[in-house]
Amino acid sequence: MSNDLIETIISTKEALRNRSINSLLQNRSLNELSNDADELDQFRKSTTNLYHKVRASLFLFVIYRFHLLNSNGIGQHGQIPFTGVTAAFERDFEKSIDIYLQSNSRNGAVFSALADSYYKLSFKYLLDQVKLSMSECKENHNLYDINGLDDYPFSVPDQLTIPDSATGNYPVGRDASPVRLDPSHKYFC
Repeated sequence: MSNDLIETIISTKEALRNRSINSLLQNRSLNELSNDADELDQFRKSTTNLYHKVRASLFLFVIYRFHLLNSNGIGQHGQIPFTGVTAAFERDFEKSIDIYLQSNSRNGAVFSALADSYYKLSFKYLLDQVKLSMSECKENHNLYDINGLDDYPFSVPDQLTIPDSATGNYPVGRDASPVRLDPSHKYFC
């Protein structure tokens, strides 16, 4: 594989997978860094593996924030496309990245904006990965399939809903759980 960064992301060999990105980017010229970033971005867009997307986004963050931004010949000031900033504020990081890359501006301001969007996109991918993992576990189907109280699979036993005939008091129930048990899911609010 020609791009060491992509090889690091997809490798099944622990020694390759755990390489430092900074060691891979040492002594790279501005053009080499730009080419690596372009190939890595194409890989990020084409892969369906969310873990690979997270690593590629974080690698791109490092390239733009610490390597391209500090390269010789890169102006530290410049204009950032307003539509890219707007897309980033709307949390559409894919769109903001595309806008910044299409602007063909090679300055510190755009590189900083790109780094920020890649960084935030990596956390969006992580959230997607967590949601996917949770939704694939059959025990978690209640988190996604409840649309109202009638769909809730748990109920209070009848003996806890009938008051004591002598005192009129209801029995006390107690739940014990190793994690928080919260019946007030967003659908009930």
